[in-house]
Amino acid sequence: MGFFQLFNFLSSIRVKDKVSLYGIIECQDNQLEVSEFSTIVSMIEKTKREETTSNLAAVGRYIFNNKILSILEKVDPDQTGEIQLTDAIKQLIEQEHVDAFCMKGVFHDCGDKVGYAKANIAYALQDSNMKVQISQYLKEIVELN
Repeated sequence: MGFFQLFNFLSSIRVKDKVSLYGIIECQDNQLEVSEFSTIVSMIEKTKREETTSNLAAVGRYIFNNKILSILEKVDPDQTGEIQLTDAIKQLIEQEHVDAFCMKGVFHDCGDKVGYAKANIAYALQDSNMKVQISQYLKEIVELN
């Protein structure tokens, strides 16, 4: 049995007051520090601040065993017709051990149009072939507005 057949984990970051924008995970240790793991006990999609004691947001980096696929096949679509991965993760948490890893670094919310634009700009500025041109373009836009 391979490594990825044995383990389930997802990455998380601490968010301040923006819990309503993310899937929030409750762990055995909600004081999880950067680079630590803790067992997830529940997950709540886009909740209100007063409905959770956690500020650990799942940020789209997942490693799950094959069980997640059979769960996803059975997840009912939401009111928009979309199958929510969060619903499958909640079921997986009920059936198997799933850990959260608290990561350090920059997180771009690509589910948000502005976050998506920021991510593209940030990555373009890290590219030595694009940095000068993108920087110049951004200066021109700012001057025009």
